[in-house]
Amino acid sequence: MKMHALEESGTAVLFDAIITPDDVQLKKPDPEPLCECARRLGVAPGECVYVGDMRVDLKAGKSAGMTTVGVLTGFDDHDHLENEHPDLILDSVASLKHHLSLPLSGNGRLVAANRRRWSAN
Repeated sequence: MKMHALEESGTAVLFDAIITPDDVQLKKPDPEPLCECARRLGVAPGECVYVGDMRVDLKAGKSAGMTTVGVLTGFDDHDHLENEHPDLILDSVASLKHHLSLPLSGNGRLVAANRRRWSAN
């Protein structure tokens, strides 16, 4: 599956938890994959930010109780993403660094940051 690409590129080591369809019974828009990831990370879903480029991603994130960020790099346009009421919509994932406080640990991994709300301004 997608794990092969992550392992081949050497990027799998950058993640503390990776959930594939083989890890859960239900798929998005059910929140099970997202909640399983939060469980493996040892954090409450409400402390998580879920970033996705499709309506199904935002539905899953909202159902899990996570802060959601839509990015306009997938199949769904702004209006379709907006219908899911995300906390924020961005043009690209690269814009995240301007909206999130993402402190890095000594090993270059993200550390827990406080949950916050944003405006699109």
